Amino acid sequence: MPVEFLSDEQAARYRQYHADPSPEQLTRFFYLSAADKQFLAARRLPHTRLGCAVQLGTLRFLGTFLVDPLQVPPVVVQTLANQLGLMPEQVAQYRDRLNTSYEHQPLIQAYLQYQAFDGRQAFRLTRWLYAQVATSTVRPSVLFDLATAHLVAQRVVLPGVTVLARLIARVRERTGRHLYRQLRARLSPAQQATLEALLQVGPGERLTLLEVLRTAPTRVSALALVAALRRLEQIRALGVSDVPVQDLPEARLARLAWHAQSAWAQTLLRMSEERRLATLLVFAHVADGQLATTDLPLSVCAVLLARACNIGLKTVARPEVPALSLPHLSWVQQNYLRVETLTAANARLVDTQAQLPLAQAWGGGEVASADGMRFVVPVRTIHAGWNRKYFGSERGVTYYNFTSDQFSGFHGIVIPGTLRDSLFILAGLLEQQTSLDPREIMADTHGYSEVVFGLFSLLGFRFSPRLADLPDQRFWRMSKEDDYGDLNELSRYVINTRLIAEHWDDMLRLAGSLKLGKVKATAVMRTLQRAGSLSGLGRAVAEVRRVEKTLYLLAYVQDEAYRRRILVQLNRGEGRHAVARAVFHGKKGELRQRYREGMEDQLGALGLVVNALVLWNTRYLQQALEQHKAAVESPESGDVARLSPLLHEHINMLGRYDFTLPEDIGAGQLRPLRDPTSLEEQLAQLP
Repeated sequence: MPVEFLSDEQAARYRQYHADPSPEQLTRFFYLSAADKQFLAARRLPHTRLGCAVQLGTLRFLGTFLVDPLQVPPVVVQTLANQLGLMPEQVAQYRDRLNTSYEHQPLIQAYLQYQAFDGRQAFRLTRWLYAQVATSTVRPSVLFDLATAHLVAQRVVLPGVTVLARLIARVRERTGRHLYRQLRARLSPAQQATLEALLQVGPGERLTLLEVLRTAPTRVSALALVAALRRLEQIRALGVSDVPVQDLPEARLARLAWHAQSAWAQTLLRMSEERRLATLLVFAHVADGQLATTDLPLSVCAVLLARACNIGLKTVARPEVPALSLPHLSWVQQNYLRVETLTAANARLVDTQAQLPLAQAWGGGEVASADGMRFVVPVRTIHAGWNRKYFGSERGVTYYNFTSDQFSGFHGIVIPGTLRDSLFILAGLLEQQTSLDPREIMADTHGYSEVVFGLFSLLGFRFSPRLADLPDQRFWRMSKEDDYGDLNELSRYVINTRLIAEHWDDMLRLAGSLKLGKVKATAVMRTLQRAGSLSGLGRAVAEVRRVEKTLYLLAYVQDEAYRRRILVQLNRGEGRHAVARAVFHGKKGELRQRYREGMEDQLGALGLVVNALVLWNTRYLQQALEQHKAAVESPESGDVARLSPLLHEHINMLGRYDFTLPEDIGAGQLRPLRDPTSLEEQLAQLP
């Protein structure tokens, strides 16, 4: 069974320290509480106490134990030694007796309530993997990272890299075989024969019928349109359009269709009969005769820039260039720019950003922030709303967008007027289609509501808002009899645990429906908060919210690093908004779209262009760092973490737009870095 989907780098990073933990990670994973110190006090010798602490922190941080328990960054040992009042070098004696480290592992595992990856845990992970494969098209390497994060969140000790990789490969293979069997069983013998004939070359022909049907016209003309319609008639004449496929996972069908569109006929013939027939059936269902065009990347770039800069197609049109003529650009805009294509293109940019080492130094993609940009809409439309604070005497919309800790924007929602942002905050996490898996989200007060904390908890997310009215917040306790010592006066309110128990099954069903996409997050939020009051289920979710919010408030008040982390992430989102404002400079920065689809398309193009700018800056910042490292020395990790790809002073938004590239740049090479050593260049940089 092939498991070669893991890169050498990904396999090497698994269950290992690949860099020094950040200050926030040291605080979160290597801080020793009073209970931790009491547990470690049972180790009598200093070196065994410190070595045991290292293993305890490693399990929290990596989710596993190391073969060599001391193969950790020095900062980890230093942090733990300082808390225990020991010298870091004392830990070296921990290697003298290997059995000691092995004996400590089950004790640490029991203390932290971690489970071994045994048959029961393998079964639970397998069920989780089947759900992921059935509802998404993430690459196996991304699924490997998601499975790792899932096991860590469930407090399961990570298995070996080969064990996990083979399990993922087996689940994907079985899911595929099951889908192929389902599709083949729906075909009659005559339909099977018709599809098989697509791969045969007829007498006197050079191409298979499949190749003929999937070759789109190459000219924009009446004859080309007639050819496209004839092609559509041929596809429908295959007689398989009535074979039902709507009940099968859409993501899996899309992957099959893509394969049928791109694979050689010989490749399809070498497949098993079930897979071949399933692939051809799906191709016949989704083939829609879309026209191809020459120089499409050039035209798409021009249209994207015109939409993102809010300057109109006439500004970027060039009559002497066929791909940039105004009629052609208008045709490309109508046929290629829509929510689905923009979402897919944006996912490619976000995924590419996530692979860059510099972006990984900023964050792992598990943290995000949500905030809204306000746009005045000066045209008459039912899709804009009033708000004097943001729009004055005009109407407007809010573009509620989500920013990862790698500075990429991974989702956006157009909201008429300024509806409460909390209605949409879950949608960004559940409906986004990138490889990122944000588990914690920061927001301002606009993103907070009674049920957000509860729903986030039920779905396995962490909600970390920046509240404006912190002194007025309430702290809750599970029962009146609980003794919280000095906090007794603070937690005066009691949680209704009976209400939680009564609605527990309903809450689990609700969480499952949201996770699988059976219901929309915005619809659920409206239902739970109907008419300004909570339903019975909503009140139960609110009780869960009180548990989570109390834990959040305690952490927010006590942990300065936590507050700083929230502020840093929110500043990243606001920084992206500043870049977006600079890009969206045309027509006084007003959104002049009458229909919701036009608003979504234009603001989606804006998000895509900002992501392209962020990716461009990140690549060149990384190149500059590598050049500096080779010429001088490696920069401090803290300095690297404070770099930002949201610079835009070097990018001219005005003037005449040119879409040509030197051949080497178009092939993917980077431009040489400018060395501002001359006096003129240095003076030009002065304010």
